[in-house]
Amino acid sequence: MAEAALTTPTVWQALDVWASKLKPWQRAILAYAIKGRTLNGPQIAEVYELFLQEIGLKDKQEAPEITIDVTGRPADALTKQLRLEKIDGLAGVNALPNEASLTFGPGLTVIYGRSGSGKTGFCRATIKVRRQRQSG
Repeated sequence: MAEAALTTPTVWQALDVWASKLKPWQRAILAYAIKGRTLNGPQIAEVYELFLQEIGLKDKQEAPEITIDVTGRPADALTKQLRLEKIDGLAGVNALPNEASLTFGPGLTVIYGRSGSGKTGFCRATIKVRRQRQSG
């Protein structure tokens, strides 16, 4: 079972595969957005020129190839299983004090304690993290 997890493509690898099917101007937008979060004026102008060339409104010019690897991450990035080691710095989760933390062991971690000690708060935090990881 562990072998299957290592052969499953990461989100970055899947994004690179998907991006390889896009037009050059689309790959450029994606690459700039991933690497810099926003496009600046010269990048927008470059993408616009690629777009105009694509639709035939400008003559095609020699332009640097937009790499297939739009994410700029190595192919083996994030191939190791993700492991949650610690939860800390929580604010506004149930009645957990701001300095509360939970460290996970390499095997099974058991959370126990008296009523009101924060067990449910930590459980809610881990559920929220899991849902965020699955949805986006």
